Amino acid sequence: MATINTFPVNSFYFNVEVDDVEIPFQSVSGLGVEHELEKEIGTAGIYTTTINRITTRSYPNVTLKRGLFMDDPEPWKELRANSLSRINGDAKIQLNSIRIKKMFISLAADGNFNNAVENLMQGRLSNAIENFTSNGVVLNWTLYNLVPVKWQISALDSMNNEFLTETIEFAYEGLELNY
Repeated sequence: MATINTFPVNSFYFNVEVDDVEIPFQSVSGLGVEHELEKEIGTAGIYTTTINRITTRSYPNVTLKRGLFMDDPEPWKELRANSLSRINGDAKIQLNSIRIKKMFISLAADGNFNNAVENLMQGRLSNAIENFTSNGVVLNWTLYNLVPVKWQISALDSMNNEFLTETIEFAYEGLELNY
């Protein structure tokens, strides 16, 4: 008789990569897909049946939260600066300067990611799958064509002794899951 793992996967060993740069985040939420259904009524012999068909697929915004560091990676600093800049001239050009083509979010059972995401980015799926299984990466989400829709920092409060955090919300056009 086969034994199945009775413990759920921990959600705290995750890794986010944007433009080949690993960026530490405190939390990630909003990964998912929503389907809009259309009911179709048909007949099967003497019976009338209702069938649900998927008409459209949409993705909720993904929200990432992290501490603000003075030595943040340059690509992240540029994205932040371009997102907050006033629109001067063509809005399409500015949109392209803040669009992220791919973001990888990996979840590892033991915190060991090695180069599984690197293999995925370079299209070496068989190597990535081998690394996932041998290095403990259990899930990898690839998000496509992300655009920041909201960016905010935590409250500035002289009576509080907390780290400054930023929260950024992205709209995205596609989601792929690899086990």
